[in-house]
Amino acid sequence: MIFNSLDTIPYKTFIKIAATGNFSLLSDTETNKEILFPIWEALFKEHLDFESTPDSKKEFRITIDVESLETEYKFILCSCDCLEFAMDEGLIEILRGKRYQLRTDNTENYYHDLSMIKRFAKGLKIKINSLKSQLPKDDDEKEESHSVQHEKLTIDDVMAGYTMILGYDFDYNTVTYTKFKAIKRQVNLKIKSVSEQNNPKK
Repeated sequence: MIFNSLDTIPYKTFIKIAATGNFSLLSDTETNKEILFPIWEALFKEHLDFESTPDSKKEFRITIDVESLETEYKFILCSCDCLEFAMDEGLIEILRGKRYQLRTDNTENYYHDLSMIKRFAKGLKIKINSLKSQLPKDDDEKEESHSVQHEKLTIDDVMAGYTMILGYDFDYNTVTYTKFKAIKRQVNLKIKSVSEQNNPKK
């Protein structure tokens, strides 16, 4: 099964993928990242419609660029490592297709070019780090920067709080993204209602 809709993907699975970038969690049958990544990209864009702000859209674009560059960086290094042990025409053609020079006329040129490709690939790492610096700090970094240690709430803690407020339980592991958002809206409405009852307008 592939979770290809916010109506079907469990909310906990969605936030785990968003936190780790492991979009293989979208399916227990499909492992091809070229198939899964576009599905995740579409789901995240739909998510942004729920939480749409200019900052969130910018963060998403940067995250996509970072993931793409990191994939290319790892592929190039891995390809070079493989080619240092044995020539592979397929890998050589892929690197050439990315406009890297890789001569095979003699051994000296071959290993020199592999070394240069690795050196050029470091430029991707610099670009990746530059893009990452534009992303907001995660909770751990924020806590360290303020020198304050707080116990972090898990999504299970949040869901448990919602069940207490609404007076009914639900399966934390299977509740879908859209259902969780609906539950969250009901919680906010109930809190607002209770607040208005306790603080009537004069």
